[in-house]
Amino acid sequence: MIKNNFIVISGGPGAGKSSLLHALHQRGYSCMAEAGRAIIKGRLGKGLSPRPDPASFAIEMFERDVLNFTVNLLQTIPVFFDRSLLDSASLIQEADREYFRKIKPLLHSHRFCNKVFFAAPWKAIYQNDAERDQSFETSVDIYERLLNWYRFQGYTAVILPQVSIEERADFILEELGLIS
Repeated sequence: MIKNNFIVISGGPGAGKSSLLHALHQRGYSCMAEAGRAIIKGRLGKGLSPRPDPASFAIEMFERDVLNFTVNLLQTIPVFFDRSLLDSASLIQEADREYFRKIKPLLHSHRFCNKVFFAAPWKAIYQNDAERDQSFETSVDIYERLLNWYRFQGYTAVILPQVSIEERADFILEELGLIS
C-alpha cells in the first residue's frame, strides 16, 4: 500500500528535522516524532545507557516506526514523519541480516510519499544534546547512507535548502502542492 499523504523527513542527526517537524505541527499538520530519540530519552530517564546494542536498538525503532505507520492508516490528510521505518530498516540490515530478511517485505507493503525530504548536514546549526551524542562527521556519514538507501528503495530524494525553519516548511509544502 502506498500512502502518498505520509511524508518523510530524513537525514543525519542535527540537521534540523525535529525543529522543522515542530514548525509543521505549529501550522496544524499531523507529525510523528522520531522513534530513536524517544527510546534514548526513555532509557536515560531510567538511568540506562542511551542505546542498547545496535541490533536491539534498530529493532525497537523499527517496531515503533511500523506502529506509527499503522496507527495513521486511516488518515487522509498529510502526516509528516521525523524519519521512518526505512531509516530503522537500514540499521537492521547492517546489524541483523536474519531479522532484516523477515521485515524486508514491509518495505514494499508500507510505502510513503515518493518524495522524501532530506535535511543535509549543516555545521552552522549542528549541536549535541541529551539524545544526540554523534559527531558532525558521523552525521554526514548517516546522511549519505540514508540518502543512498532511500534511493535504492525507489524513493525520490528532495534535498532541503539550508534556510530558516519557516522557509524550509514553505519549501516542503510548495513541493507537495499544499501551498503556492
